[in-house]
Amino acid sequence: MIAVAALTPPIEKLQAHFVQHREHNFLLSGDGAEAFASLGADCCGPVIFVRYGVALAAGRGIFIPARAVHDYGRVYDGMAALDWMVKSGLQHPRADAIGLCDDGSAVTFLLRELDLAIAPTVFASGDANDFPGSRVAASVHLEGEGCGHSSAVLRADNYLPVVRIPALTDLALALEQIARKIAAAS
Repeated sequence: MIAVAALTPPIEKLQAHFVQHREHNFLLSGDGAEAFASLGADCCGPVIFVRYGVALAAGRGIFIPARAVHDYGRVYDGMAALDWMVKSGLQHPRADAIGLCDDGSAVTFLLRELDLAIAPTVFASGDANDFPGSRVAASVHLEGEGCGHSSAVLRADNYLPVVRIPALTDLALALEQIARKIAAAS
């Protein structure tokens, strides 16, 4: 038997910036991201830490999974637990999910107690010890020459609205454009 408190939800290290501008929190990647991020009220990067949470049924909070145990005993740890829950969790309502609530308390739920019909919530921080981090509203990609993304950005993009901004010379104008696009996507 594994003690619930011994399990720590996974965290992804991501090559991106986390920007807080007005009421919008977003991930920022692409050409010129560092100069652009410095315009935000608060920003961190170029390395940030990302966690994923699943909504509890009836809107009671967020659960950050560390382990999932299939009805028939198969165990999924770390990001594999989240991936399995998102992909197959609705088919296995009696499976167990072990992890932390957004207040840091260790818990175990049956998957039927989680709202797996909606996308996981993405949290980001500049410090791996900041739990769970700040909620992210969107993933913003500055498009330009040779703009590539790590697999962690792609995972976050699965759960967030993605805003693409063409290469612009006026960074302040781009920041306003991002705020409008995030508001429209929300």
